[in-house]
Formats: sequence, C-alpha cells, structure tokens
Amino acid sequence: MTRGNQREADRERAAARASKAPKGSGTGSKVGGSSGHEEALQAKIELKKKLAAEGKLKTKDRGENYVAQTKVASVVNPHTGKKDPKLAQSLAKKGKFA
Repeated sequence: MTRGNQREADRERAAARASKAPKGSGTGSKVGGSSGHEEALQAKIELKKKLAAEGKLKTKDRGENYVAQTKVASVVNPHTGKKDPKLAQSLAKKGKFA
C-alpha cells in the first residue's frame, strides 16, 4: 500500500502519462457507450425491419430435427444422473420433450 509522498508521486506520474496520450484514447471500459454505436445499431435494426417488410430478409433454416441447446442440456439421464444430449434429442423426436 502506498503512503504519504509516494501516493503524490504516483498521481503526478499518472497525470504526466495522461497528458501525453491523445484525448479519448483511454483503454478503460466505456461506461455510457458511444452515441455512434447506438446510432449504428438503430440503423441496423431499421434496415432489418425494412428487409423483413419487403420479404428480402434471409433467415437460417435449422431443419425440422433442430433441438435448442438449452433444452438439450437440461435433460438428465435418470440412470446416470448426468446431462444427456442424446437422450434429449431422442425424446424431442418422439414428441415427449417440449
């Protein structure tokens, strides 16, 4: 733990480093985010809405045998007591597992 004059010296060195670096080039996390990111996200959402309305939006076809990963991971084999994805898939195909 720094004490006394060492703390002041550390603050002076930190201030000197900060004055050399250009403004806005901090490496820390951005708490509020950037308005540029928000604007880009809104533009992307509007574009997707527009393409969906025109029927041009491409979606992934996962097929009829698709089982969501969260459902697969949540089935526990009663014999072993462990999560069993194969058992979950077989139950889903039989319609016994929603």
